[in-house]
Amino acid sequence: MDQLTLSEIGARLGADPQVLRKHARQPGFPEPTGRRGNARLYDLDAVQQWEDARKSPAGTSQGDEDRLVTLQEAAEELGISYGSIRTYLGRHESFPKPVQRISNRPYFRLGEVRAWNARRARQLPTPSDTVVTEIDGLLTRAGVAAELGIEPKSVTRYVVGGIPQLRPFPEPARTIGRTRLWDRKAIREWGSHRS
Repeated sequence: MDQLTLSEIGARLGADPQVLRKHARQPGFPEPTGRRGNARLYDLDAVQQWEDARKSPAGTSQGDEDRLVTLQEAAEELGISYGSIRTYLGRHESFPKPVQRISNRPYFRLGEVRAWNARRARQLPTPSDTVVTEIDGLLTRAGVAAELGIEPKSVTRYVVGGIPQLRPFPEPARTIGRTRLWDRKAIREWGSHRS
């Protein structure tokens, strides 16, 4: 049994020691087997097995689905930004609840987060190379932005009333799912009074 520091194990496995130290705080990571001075020693084979299981493709084993991850690691697993997943956690009641807290940091079951993301992805519109600006003669948010010569995020600010000195933004003429659509004439009229 090779007892090594995480830095030594990182060198052997070609892994970043900082990442290994982060992993060592996760539930299920092999416990230290001894000490050398102030450094903790770990069993090389046990750490390698844990890292291999962590890198296994999604859904290949029940153990992988039961693995506990931080919000940052969940974001990395899903290929989305940390900011996005924090937003999902705060705004979506259906987002999985933490199953454990370690040092006041929440840990989530990876399988539950993956399942939630799969449900969310099925509800999203199919991505395309072109941005849809018009549906049935009505303007999407991107269409409103193009009509007014502004960024789409500015349209969102106008819609939620984030700029009080402006006239109230026109109400959508129609809503399809969560997509709001506006009448071009109403948007042009509003835009003509925008300073």
